[in-house]
Formats: sequence, C-alpha cells, structure tokens
Amino acid sequence: MADRIHHDELISELLARKPHLRWVFDRYGLRGCGGVSGPPESIRFFAQTHGVDENQLLNELAGASNRPARPVAAHRVDSAYRLFFAAGAVTALSAGALLGTWFMFRMGASGSYFEPGIHRLNAHAFAMIYGFVGAFVIGFGYQALPRFKHTVVRDPALVPITFALLVGGVTLRFFGQFFAHDESFTSVVYNPYGAGLAVAGTVLTFGAFLLFGIELLRTYRSSGKKIEEYDRWVFASLFWFVVSLALSGVYYLVLLQARDFSGLVLRVSTLQDALRNVQLFGAVSMVVLGVMQRFLPPVLGFRAPSERLFRRLFWLVNGGLLLMVISFPVSMAIQHGWIEAEAAMPIFRGVYYLGALLLAGGLIGAIASFAPWRRTTTSDRSTKFVRAASFWLLVALVMLLLEPVYIIGVLRTFGHGYHGGMRHALTLGFVVMMIVAVSVKVVPTLNGADPARLGRLVPLFVLLNLAIAGRVACEIAGDFTTDALKFLAPTGAALLVALALWAGHLVKVVVATPDIGTPEPIREAEPDSKVGAIVEQHPATLEVFIRHGFALLSNPVARRTIARKVSLEQVCRMHGKDLGSLIADLNEAIGRGHQKRETT
Repeated sequence: MADRIHHDELISELLARKPHLRWVFDRYGLRGCGGVSGPPESIRFFAQTHGVDENQLLNELAGASNRPARPVAAHRVDSAYRLFFAAGAVTALSAGALLGTWFMFRMGASGSYFEPGIHRLNAHAFAMIYGFVGAFVIGFGYQALPRFKHTVVRDPALVPITFALLVGGVTLRFFGQFFAHDESFTSVVYNPYGAGLAVAGTVLTFGAFLLFGIELLRTYRSSGKKIEEYDRWVFASLFWFVVSLALSGVYYLVLLQARDFSGLVLRVSTLQDALRNVQLFGAVSMVVLGVMQRFLPPVLGFRAPSERLFRRLFWLVNGGLLLMVISFPVSMAIQHGWIEAEAAMPIFRGVYYLGALLLAGGLIGAIASFAPWRRTTTSDRSTKFVRAASFWLLVALVMLLLEPVYIIGVLRTFGHGYHGGMRHALTLGFVVMMIVAVSVKVVPTLNGADPARLGRLVPLFVLLNLAIAGRVACEIAGDFTTDALKFLAPTGAALLVALALWAGHLVKVVVATPDIGTPEPIREAEPDSKVGAIVEQHPATLEVFIRHGFALLSNPVARRTIARKVSLEQVCRMHGKDLGSLIADLNEAIGRGHQKRETT
C-alpha cells in the first residue's frame, strides 16, 4: 500500500523511487524533457498538459511498476530546441534590441524616422521576425508539438538542416541588405553583390520554414492523432510564414528597382503595409494564439475556450487579413496613379477597414475567450506576462482601428510615429511578452527545474513593460515634435536590459542542475503561499495545519507532493476552512519561530 502511485505524486519523486517507469511517461511526450530526474510536476498535471487520460496513465504505471525497463534511445533532437532558442535570443539582443537602440539614437539626433535608412530598418525587421520569433516557433514546434501527439519528430535528421537553413538565411539576408544599401533624400545606391546575398538569404529562410512545415505535417500524420483546433492555427501560421517570405523576396526585388529616394518611398508606402500584416497578424499572431489554446488552460489555469468559437474566429481573422492584404496595395497604386480607377479608391479603403474590423474582432474575441482578467486555477510567474501580452494586443488593435481617425482628424497626414507605435505594441507588447511567458515556463520544465523555485521575475516584468510603454508613447509624440525622438534611445536601452535579464535567466536554467534556485524565504504566510514551503521553512506550523483539520500533512509524502503545489487559499477553498483564521495562526507560529532563533 505504501508503494501505491498517487495522481498528485511528483514525477521527479516517482522516478527517484522507480526510474524504470520513465518509458511510460516517454510514450506520452516526456522523452527529452525534465532533465535526468524528470520534471517536478504531478502525474495529474502531466496528464492534463499532454492530453492523457489520468486513470489510464496510473494503470499503466501500476502495471509497469514491477516490470523491467524498456530502453528508449536518446536523440540529439530531444535537446535541439536549445539551438533554436539560443539563436533566437542572440538575434533579439544583437540585431534586435542593441541595433534598435542605435537606430533610435540616430533618429533622436537627426529628428527623422528615416535616418537609419529604409533598407537597414527592414533588415532589422527581417531578423526579428524570422531570426528571433521564427527561431522560437521552429524550436518549440520541433520540441513540443509532436509530443502533444504522443510522438517525436519523424525525420530527426532534418532538424539540424532546418537550423542551418534558418541561421544561414537570416544571416545572409540581414548583412546583405544592411550593408548593400546607402540612401539619402537625393539618391539611392546599392551593391549588387550584397543584394545578391540578401536574396539568397531570403531563399534559404523560405526553405527552412517550408521544410519545418512539411516535416511537422508528416509527423502529425504518422502519429495517427486527430487534428485539433489549435493545430489549425499553427498550420495556418506556417502557411503565412511561407507566403510572407515569398512576398518579402518579391518586395525586396521591387525596392531594388527604385532609382531615387522618392521612388523608394513610393514602393514602400504601397507594399510594406501588406507585407507587415501578413508577417505579424498572419504568421506570428496565428501561431501565438495556437500555442495559447494548447498551453494556457492546462498549464497556467486560464479558462479553456470553446473549440467552436475558435473555429469561427479562425475564419474571421484570416478573412479580415486577406481583405487588408489585397485592398491596401491596390488603393495605394490608384493613389499613385499606377492604376487609373480613382473612383474605386474609397471602395478599396473601405474594404481595408472592413478587413481590419474583422481581424481585430477575431483577435479580441480569441484573447477574451481565455478570460485573462479572471483568477487562474494555478499561481505561476508566467501568468502576469500573459495578462500583459493580452493588454498590449488590445492596445495595438485599438490603435489599428483608430489610425484613420488619427490620420484624417488629428494629424491630417500619415503618422509614422503612430504607425510605428502600433506595430511595436503588437511585436514587443504581445509577441515578445508571450515568448517570455512561455519560455520561462517551458525551459525550466524541459530541464527538470521547478519554475516556482526560480523567482517571480518581477524586475524583468516591470522593466519590459516600461520599455514598451515608453517606446509607444515617444513614437506617437514624435509625430508632433521631433524633440520626443530623443527619448526613444533610453526606451531601447531599457528593452535591451530586460531581454538580457530574460536570456540570462534561461541560460542559467539550461546550464544549472535540476536543483537550480532556492525557494524565496517566507517571512509571513499569505494567501498564495505554498503549504509545503511553509512547513519546510517553519516546521512549527505543521501543528497549526493539523489543528485546523489538515491531518494529511502529518504524512511526509503528502508534504513533499501535494502540499508543494497547493496554496493556502486553494486548500482552504477545497476543504471549506477559514483562510483568515489559518493565516493568523500560522503567522503567530512563524513569529514564535523567529523569536526563538533570535534568542538562540
């Protein structure tokens, strides 16, 4: 009876007793995850997050308990996500935050958004979208998505090939475009060799995403599992990634035809908005929302959305995006006189705004379905990042819908600052914030570390949000006074520090042992304090818990398993106990312990 496996037992503790049971968990996606000892999460939590019937899993574990182990060969693909995550983090810090800060310094010094150069700004954007976000998408996709289907990548040899194509492609495109062009308000000059490297880099990056998409589809088919609603969003994202890279290549070739700065600006004003919408709303936002469907409810305790609702929102978002992508370039071509249909221009502008309404409505509906404003069923450090990301997506979408009002009624011309602020609310506020949220939960779990013992990351959270808010505000203010541009560089520096904190934290988790981190000292009991942590740090409180009716805590196994996951508020709600009375008695016992230690 003492050897019975309970659903609240931690996998790491079960495998410490019975390491030969690892193969059972590996069948359902644990392979390559959790470090040597397995993740410090309960069997119930594992079953929920991996879509396994809890009773079936317990029965399999019980049946295999006295059988010899089944060896499962390790493969380098099990830790390949580290390469993609590392490449993404390096790109975000260098070609992203560091270069962006330098760009903003030059903007502030010159008083012009165009000072860094259109091609250099676009090289920066390409690196961030494909070298940063794309690397995390592919790394997470190869690591986690097959495991959600209880399988592994079908052709592991293709993973390093994908990595080489991605890194090589982004590198060539970035450096080729960055150094091949020199532009001013009077001339445009480019080096054909550098431009050739940029085109070659685009082709390689296209190949990386195409290969990843095909391999993921083959893996799904071989798993025999059904396609779920979140899968639809993931594969739609991969479709838009491939389309966006094709468009990016064509767009770059069109820009090469410009012979002067005005011709370059005309081409940018006509085509770039459509490209950015495909990249940011189609490729990036779709995959983020797909992962949110699979990740937020079982892992972080957010409300589970209706699959039927998300199916409808899927068509709303994609339909709206398609209207925007088609109508805007046509309306601009009419405005520039390239298409003689002046009477039709208001129609295309109206179609564009209709598409924006559909897209914004779909995305807002998707975020609202998780009810991020409500209390979650778990307490996790990632939760605040998810809520902040939801807020910034709402800000970006409201700005998108109000942009015509801003242009016509406020500024009376196109607002480069407002448009840039809207884009950065989306990319930094929503996308980067969600990458941080998922990574600080997933990376510790994959390496066998307990996120609850690694700190709350409050400085990172505060600094990241201040940097984003400052960026958006200064960019909008720059439409009215060039003096505001001088304050852009400090926001970039703040973002650089925030991303460095994030990257450093992930590196520490990866290179450290599974026991990385120590629990924060509990000075006094609070509603979200973990029961197990209180008893571990203040043994005198055990008597208080037992007096309040929690006799189960007298069992040391229960203290090491269930109690580590449950907060005071949760346990009182589950057992109908008075939270205030329990906290008061616990703090009295904790205070006596402090006095005793001080006396000693």
